[in-house]
Amino acid sequence: METTAHMLPLGGDWMMSFLLGLTSGLHCLGMCGGIVGALTLSLSSEVRSNRLTLSLYLLAINSGRLFSYVLAGIGAGLIGQGTFQITGPAMGHPILQSFSSIILMVTGLYLTGRFPYLALLEHAGIPLWSRFEPWFRRLIPVRSWGRGMLLGLIWGWLPCFLVYSSLLRSLATATPMQGGLTMMAFGIGTLPANLATGFLTGYMMQWRKAAWMRWSVGLFFVAAGLVTLPRP
Repeated sequence: METTAHMLPLGGDWMMSFLLGLTSGLHCLGMCGGIVGALTLSLSSEVRSNRLTLSLYLLAINSGRLFSYVLAGIGAGLIGQGTFQITGPAMGHPILQSFSSIILMVTGLYLTGRFPYLALLEHAGIPLWSRFEPWFRRLIPVRSWGRGMLLGLIWGWLPCFLVYSSLLRSLATATPMQGGLTMMAFGIGTLPANLATGFLTGYMMQWRKAAWMRWSVGLFFVAAGLVTLPRP
């Protein structure tokens, strides 16, 4: 039990996952913003005209998406737990911690926009998404909260490099519970950009085009990865 507890991420790790989700809008706003816009337009005029009702529908859709993230994080944590048990605590902890730090650095380089070839990793999820996409389309238009939550569950499997990055960090936690919580923190961080489809999205689109913003965020994650690398 002591070795497992030693692997649990501190609050700072959850905060890092939250920040990763929060800044994901710099890259994913074009794709996810388009989805949110299409889903919003698919709602009835009565729903769209009532801000409270519209917010509840969007919250239901995003709740389903976050639930998928948590399920994926639990699965990744189970895989990490198996790896930790095979290697043993002495090797497992530095290996998984190094893996998590490297993922942060790679993600930072990706956000700078200078390493677009890393987006090729998103293609790995296309075969899985191709199976989900027909169901996704059938649920549009969204006519109920339950239908919206189900659509969000499917949306959670849309290929995205930053989702994969957070999922790999969940693997490094080596516990199902912490893996799920790591993905939950990431998902909560993505909510502002996906829920605020008007005012905030406009500002984030401007930030997305600013090279200094991409570099600042990217270098922050690179530095965080270097700082968290285990030392001999």
